[in-house]
Amino acid sequence: MKLIDIIITIICSEAGALVFADFLKEYDRFQIIKWVLLFIIPILAIVALWLADLVGKKYRFVIEIVKYFLIGVLSVLVDLKIFAFFTWMIGLEIVIVAGFSKAISFLSAVFVKFVGNKYWTFEEKNTKKIENEILRFILVTFVGLLIDVGSFYYFSRVLGSQFGLPAEAWVKMSIVMAAIIAAVWNFLSYKFIVFKKEKIEQNDSFISQI
Repeated sequence: MKLIDIIITIICSEAGALVFADFLKEYDRFQIIKWVLLFIIPILAIVALWLADLVGKKYRFVIEIVKYFLIGVLSVLVDLKIFAFFTWMIGLEIVIVAGFSKAISFLSAVFVKFVGNKYWTFEEKNTKKIENEILRFILVTFVGLLIDVGSFYYFSRVLGSQFGLPAEAWVKMSIVMAAIIAAVWNFLSYKFIVFKKEKIEQNDSFISQI
């Protein structure tokens, strides 16, 4: 495991801790939970990456999944914090302003996803085809959004509450299941469509290691 992997993992996991802390701030009057999360989550993340790195020597996709998840967490924080910054700066009383603020925060998160997944998750260093990668990335991400929304609608409205769960709990469960399905689509698409390594590049890399 490289030093850069540890640094990025700490940054992403601290981002995750801040996201969780924001959701729990009403129950964390003295910020005890926040500081515990900021300390524990990075340690757990580094251990997870280390284990994934060991397994990844034989099954590369394992460490890619962990990195993909960490970049996803960082992008969520970027989205939330940039939107919160605009809220603090200009307010959201006007609908157009609110839409503009969300658009900026969303695009910033997409940028973080692209750069993080390209250069860290899938280690695609080739910049000659970056225009095509950006286009494919946008299309894949948009399809992922449709899958997320469509899955949520199916689970929450068409399928309806299951396993005896209350309606409100099932809606939350639907959000989670839809997000998981969309995440699987995005990961596989990023790996095999957007940042797919050419066979020639793989052969050159293998030869350079001999």
